Amino acid sequence: MLKFSLIVATLTVTIILLGGLFVLTPVVFSGRIAPGVQAGLHNLTGMSTDDLPAIINTLEEDIARQSVTLTLRDQSRTYQLAQLGVTLDHEATRQVIEQNNFLTSIVNQPTIQPVPLIDTAILSQQVNTDFSALINIPQNATLQFNATDELALVPSRPGETIQTDTLQAALQEVVITSAWSTSIPLTLQTSDASVQDEETQSALIFARQILADGIDLTFADKTFPMKPFTIKRLLEFTPQVDPSNFNNQILGLKMNPAGLADYLTTTIVPDIDQSAQNARFVLRDDGRVDQFALPQSGRQLDLTATATNIAAKLAKHDRVIPLAVVVTEPAISEQADIQQLGITAKLATGESDFAGSPNNRKHNIVLGASRYHGLLIPPGAEFSFNEFIGPVNAATGFKPELVIKENVTTPEFGGGLCQVSTTLFRSALYSGLEITQRRNHSYAVSYYGKPGLDATIYPPYTDLRFLNNTPGYILIQSRIEGTKLAFDFWGTEDNRSVTVTGPVTYERGSDGSVKAYVSQEVALADKTIINQTFYSRYKSPKLFPRVLAANGEAPPSTVPPVTDPQASPSVTVLPTPVAVQPSLSPAATPVKKSPIPTNESNSTTNPADTSTGG
Repeated sequence: MLKFSLIVATLTVTIILLGGLFVLTPVVFSGRIAPGVQAGLHNLTGMSTDDLPAIINTLEEDIARQSVTLTLRDQSRTYQLAQLGVTLDHEATRQVIEQNNFLTSIVNQPTIQPVPLIDTAILSQQVNTDFSALINIPQNATLQFNATDELALVPSRPGETIQTDTLQAALQEVVITSAWSTSIPLTLQTSDASVQDEETQSALIFARQILADGIDLTFADKTFPMKPFTIKRLLEFTPQVDPSNFNNQILGLKMNPAGLADYLTTTIVPDIDQSAQNARFVLRDDGRVDQFALPQSGRQLDLTATATNIAAKLAKHDRVIPLAVVVTEPAISEQADIQQLGITAKLATGESDFAGSPNNRKHNIVLGASRYHGLLIPPGAEFSFNEFIGPVNAATGFKPELVIKENVTTPEFGGGLCQVSTTLFRSALYSGLEITQRRNHSYAVSYYGKPGLDATIYPPYTDLRFLNNTPGYILIQSRIEGTKLAFDFWGTEDNRSVTVTGPVTYERGSDGSVKAYVSQEVALADKTIINQTFYSRYKSPKLFPRVLAANGEAPPSTVPPVTDPQASPSVTVLPTPVAVQPSLSPAATPVKKSPIPTNESNSTTNPADTSTGG
């Protein structure tokens, strides 16, 4: 009897424990993966269901690294599954994992079978490319120019393709069963070409039309014809989706990408691209501002978007195609805009005297100075003389006049523009702006007074550059009074102190060579913000004989201008100037808002305008 009681008690406790287990375990595993669930090499018991996305990602990465071997006609290639477009269906795999509750996991101890997802496009591309040498690939019908330069049909031809449906099913089985390193034989099927002979007719008709009439590229109210001979050079044929049946392919037209980009760059871009230009303004005597030149929007041809437009239009057999142009508006376009710029004070004036200049030189000075009249320089922007002068040739209105080029003094279009750059240099120097690029002439010139305050230019090689380091816009105004050229710089007063010392001549040779310097010191709020010295080394003018062609113009040149190895660097910045004789050192003179002297003695009697290379 005692033994029976013990048995009953034991059974009772066991039932209670099991009942508790069945009752408590689902509570303990609420929001977690049931015990015993295995996915690949990963035991998922007790993991939070919130972690399932990360778990499935890890499982997918494990599968992607596994490999299979594909064989065809005694040749084999081994791939990681990722190369064949094999991934996991994340949502379906998640559902499989969550379907395993406590009871099923106790009974079955399941190993999860992930649900594979295969990108058939990647799979087909990979195997048909890698085994192409072993396959008689179908030949699409196409068009090509024959011996008489006429478009002729190249007929389609059936061939073989790999049965991707069979391969896809085999790969799914590999993933489900974890049968890694399996060898899968590929099977072939007879396949027709995607583009049949009759599916080239619409392409043939359109190709003949554009080869006769050309293509019109358009922007705004302008048309840029693409000539038939250019089209023939760029035209290619390729399969495309049939617009009337998305499950079918027909022959389409396209342009050779590299050839099209080159054509657009060399033929269209020069007529489209332009920089944005602010409106030009002039200050009246009463201090009011008037607009005298309209603003210009910036334009830039978008080569990639234009190529896309062309492809899309050719696919629709449309010969009128819009160019893709990015338009940028200027910062200052209206009269009201300039009222907000804070242009309230004259910062400084730079002057020079071109008395004695020949008529052509005077003409170039007037024309060149007009390019900068009304120009606005944004705060923080770097001014470039060459950027705004533009092309210097007969077509832009310039005339031949003497320049220094390749160690001779010879006529060339734009001679005299150094008078403009020199005057702008002086205005910037006396305004306390930071000079970032300046070069002296190869030899001293009488037009510029005492040596050391000149600035040569020769587009596009030698430039004058300075930085607008003021808090507001700078407005440039040019004036010509008699033989004096002046640039007034207007802007925002920030109470800076500008001191210019010089120009100081510290060495002079008997052959006319000269060395000089000018120093600029700028202080703001009792702190020095600029302290730089510009050294000028002028060679003897005897080294630069005049050379004229029989017609009075410059002789033709076969080499580009060379850099004078003895000329000064663009900017030399030193804490103190070189030692000079006391008798040659003038006192430092504050010059803010004061014009520079123009009645300095001439350093040479040669009145040629000079520059390093022009």
